[in-house]
Amino acid sequence: MCPSTCDLCGETLDDPYSLPCRLHYVCPCCKDVLQESVHNEQAEELKCAVDNCSAEITAEFVWKVDTVALENR
Repeated sequence: MCPSTCDLCGETLDDPYSLPCRLHYVCPCCKDVLQESVHNEQAEELKCAVDNCSAEITAEFVWKVDTVALENR
């Protein structure tokens, strides 16, 4: 279920981006930071940092607003 706040920074989650684990959701600003970090030449992949989830976030991951989760909130 989609929370009302970002799992990373606590901002209101009007446009939730689900992470690859499909358990955690981030706001657009956190999505941009994560996406930029993944595309950084030094980092080929990142791990979901929420609650030590450690699901991989790769450069191939497609970021999109999870409207279904938002509607089912």
